[in-house]
Amino acid sequence: EIGTLGLNRIQNFTKMLEPYELGFPACLSTYHEMSQDVDIATILDTSYTLLSRCFFDFKIKANNQSFQSRKAAQLVDYNLRNMETTLSSVINSMFNYKQFGFSLAEKVYAEDTNPKSPYYGTYRLEKIAVRPQQTLDLTNPFTTSEDGREILGFNQNITTSLLFNSYKQVPDNLLGKRFIPIEKAFMVGYKITDANPIGESPLKALYRNWREKNLINEYEVIGVSKDVGG
Repeated sequence: EIGTLGLNRIQNFTKMLEPYELGFPACLSTYHEMSQDVDIATILDTSYTLLSRCFFDFKIKANNQSFQSRKAAQLVDYNLRNMETTLSSVINSMFNYKQFGFSLAEKVYAEDTNPKSPYYGTYRLEKIAVRPQQTLDLTNPFTTSEDGREILGFNQNITTSLLFNSYKQVPDNLLGKRFIPIEKAFMVGYKITDANPIGESPLKALYRNWREKNLINEYEVIGVSKDVGG
């Protein structure tokens, strides 16, 4: 007998793990682990570089025939250029939806206190604050309407993030649940729908190859350790 069942067993084991490792919330840990793979990390880093170049500068277009359109474009342009962080930094931070399938942020408004500003005394967009996926409430990430047809906002539960960042000390005043209404939410993702607000990670297509490679690597390490041990 020349053939072996080894590869077949690895494939079957991978299929068995897939629904568990790719289901929410376990997928957050899985995709984080996948991003540490040298091949996948190279792809993600290249994507980040290309994206940051696209948002190095921007221009808000308006209907030049409409005074209201030009005025609105000026307002949007001023807001995006005068945030605490640059728009390219925000986009770069939110681009990890390529890793997790979705990315969340909160729109933060503040009164414009700059006397030289054309919008002095009015409220403007102070920043777009990115909220890590791991800080979502893992059992109830989104709040929906009673009929289940509309998403009202998303829920954070900082205690859950300790599962992923146990080495960090979080102040007591930050622990607990937070509700961010949809009006203040900013969300991007891949294949996001009303029925699936967390989208689908592009890394999902690489899961089987990645898992099989890891299993084979583990078997090789076990084999080497046994040979070394005699």
